[in-house]
Amino acid sequence: AANTAILEDLEGGVNVIALQVGGLGLPPTKDALDAALKDVMLDVCPIALIAGDQAFEAAAALTAVWNARNIPNGERCGSFGCDPLGTLAMQGSLPEPVEAALARAVALTKLALPTPRVASLTADGVSYHNAGATESQDLAASMATAVAYLRAMTDAGLDIDSACRQILFTYAVSCDQFLSICKLRAAVTQQIQNLLTGQPQIITVMRVIGRCQRQCMRQTPPCLCIGVSQAGASGRSLIPGSYPHPRAHETPEQLV
Repeated sequence: AANTAILEDLEGGVNVIALQVGGLGLPPTKDALDAALKDVMLDVCPIALIAGDQAFEAAAALTAVWNARNIPNGERCGSFGCDPLGTLAMQGSLPEPVEAALARAVALTKLALPTPRVASLTADGVSYHNAGATESQDLAASMATAVAYLRAMTDAGLDIDSACRQILFTYAVSCDQFLSICKLRAAVTQQIQNLLTGQPQIITVMRVIGRCQRQCMRQTPPCLCIGVSQAGASGRSLIPGSYPHPRAHETPEQLV
């Protein structure tokens, strides 16, 4: 079922695949990911993992799939989605001490260094947004997370340029188009000034929720896709208000 949905999305114009791994998603194994990504051109299509506290297992599984298909390091593209601090904030606990999780995250970044188009860590603002954070609180939390990851990586011996390239930022945008675009512009400015020496990478997650659903389903997603691209986002993901209905993805993706 997952593979069929992925291929349909690719035929409809999608050019990045985000995979939920662990929990209600795919098992964090090579066989599960290999089956889900059957007939997907992994040397062209980026794969972004959303795996929570199973990010390390999911990263190992995706790496095994790349190896099995003989994808060169330079052509591997995507994100491992490792975010132990964000997972701790969202779940309230981790299966190991925070220090151990950060050490494993740093080890994962070192393994990802030969693959320049793969980001190993994610500074995720979406979980804070979903918990009710304002735009400024969302930005502050993601920036603080990124700084903590940078410190952990540089303390482990990585140079600052290599460490910065390992971080992917994700933000949520809402039906308030102008405020959401302003948040992304502020995020880009903060990253350039405070963190990154190169072009920042931002993924936006758009949610269509509540009583505005019908109106927003007609107008907001296409407008926001244009707006967030101009604001500096390198990727967009639309989550409809009917999520997690099994077929909830069809209408918004066809519109976008």
